[in-house]
Amino acid sequence: LVVWLKHAFSRELRCLISLVGLGIILGGVSSWNYAIDQAQISLSTLPTPAGVSPSADLNPFIMASLCAAMILLLALFTWLGVFLLSRKPIFELLQGETAQNPRRQKRPSSTVSSEILPSITLSPTSSFTHAESTRPGYPASKAHPAKRRKYTPSSLVPYVLQHALRSRLKSTLTLAVALGFVLAAGWIQQTIARSRIQVDQLYDTTVIEADILRNSTVSSAGGKDFLSRETIYRVLHSGFVETSVLEAVSVWTKIENLAADKFYERFLVYAYDRPEAFLADISNPGALVFAPGWDIQRFVEPRTLEEIQQEGLPALLPATLIELLEVDVGETVRIADRTNRAYTCIIAGQYPSRKGGAIQSTQGDTISSPILIPLSTLEALEGDQTQYTQAHFRLDPQKNRELSQFRAEMEDVMKVYSGKFRFMIWDEELRIVVAQLEQNLSLLRVLYPLVLAVSVLIGAGLCFLLLLQVTREAAILRVLGTTKAVVQLALIVEPLILSMIGVIFGLGIAYFWWTTSGLVSAGTLLISAGLYLAGVMAGSVSGAISVSNKKPLELLQVKE
Repeated sequence: LVVWLKHAFSRELRCLISLVGLGIILGGVSSWNYAIDQAQISLSTLPTPAGVSPSADLNPFIMASLCAAMILLLALFTWLGVFLLSRKPIFELLQGETAQNPRRQKRPSSTVSSEILPSITLSPTSSFTHAESTRPGYPASKAHPAKRRKYTPSSLVPYVLQHALRSRLKSTLTLAVALGFVLAAGWIQQTIARSRIQVDQLYDTTVIEADILRNSTVSSAGGKDFLSRETIYRVLHSGFVETSVLEAVSVWTKIENLAADKFYERFLVYAYDRPEAFLADISNPGALVFAPGWDIQRFVEPRTLEEIQQEGLPALLPATLIELLEVDVGETVRIADRTNRAYTCIIAGQYPSRKGGAIQSTQGDTISSPILIPLSTLEALEGDQTQYTQAHFRLDPQKNRELSQFRAEMEDVMKVYSGKFRFMIWDEELRIVVAQLEQNLSLLRVLYPLVLAVSVLIGAGLCFLLLLQVTREAAILRVLGTTKAVVQLALIVEPLILSMIGVIFGLGIAYFWWTTSGLVSAGTLLISAGLYLAGVMAGSVSGAISVSNKKPLELLQVKE
């Protein structure tokens, strides 16, 4: 294989393949390591089952195979280009023409092809002698060069156009690179815009919930056992809460049926602020029975202390307590709260049992469940002394971007409970998804200017290298008397025009694909296109100067 490569490729091509292969290996190793690190970071943020640790490690043989495949493709295409180039006639290569069409008539090789230099005039400094111009077969139109028009910049237009059409591969490459650059810049911009829209949509639509939870690992000594009304008030008025579900607890020291002369002491009372909370706490909601004129909506209506004192407070009693008190649904009893203030209680309904264990009264009777009343009623009775046991909140999605600030504020609020309660915001899913999108968005924002810079350098380098391939044409123009400035102008105009055509096509496609939908700004695309054309101009100018500054005869010499 080494011997075959040595004979198949010249020293320059072998050096080129070696350098490019080294670049592929170095770039592949660094890119592989970076991709593995980023994949490991992304996998570490995903929730996994217990005992499962995601791994992003891959066999290095895969990377080696990819690099080897790229190097082999490079060598294959290089050999194919050399093979096709070596099969062309020598005179055709010297003239810079493409393969001849078999239908075209052969022309005498002794004359200068009009396709190479259309309408080129010979200046008085031309190396052609008068004897050569008068020899048999020499065109009569070229017998008196002094009478023809001098080769000016305006007469370069046909040459530039025909040279661009004749060099189809170079022209197509220049157009394709300019078109691809604009499309790549537009694609990156629209990807950034779509990622930003997705992040904003997640922030604005994801519903986050929060709870105040009791920390079972902390002893009750030295701390508060219940949530105070001040704590609930600060959470509700923080500006982050949209809705809430609260639960409070109290004790009625006495329940008395005056008509039957029966009373029981110390009953636990639960209070909720929403109808669904009452139904969720009952083991069989279908067995709930309301008194005539009562339903769940009327039962949970807010009431002031004055209304309670005048009309009485509604309550749902368990069936066992109604049986012990010898009362029916719709009747009234007398109760005393934990401060021994007496109120009239309306038995708005009864329920069979509550989810949970039984409760024992002080007289030894087993009461299956506590008394249920609306939270607004308990707050009206006890005011700031209301004791909350649970608090569930639904947060406003418009405030999702400020959850870190809200979490810090709630941590300060919970400090008064000495670690017995903690404020938990259930935003893990939002943080995982948004963190990944934000990371991708940040990466795209960093890569975008780098892609622009690399693309500009590629455009400049491509134009510079392509101009180095037209040294023979530049030498012929100089031999025929064309000034150095005109030659430089001809060399600069051709890649610049081709790049402008490619950029215009790219801007048109990007406009219909992304700009009309509002994803990409037209001004940003124009700036990117301007930067690329500036790079093309720099590469063209440097290449034209490098080519035209050499001596014409030196350019025409064939080096072994």
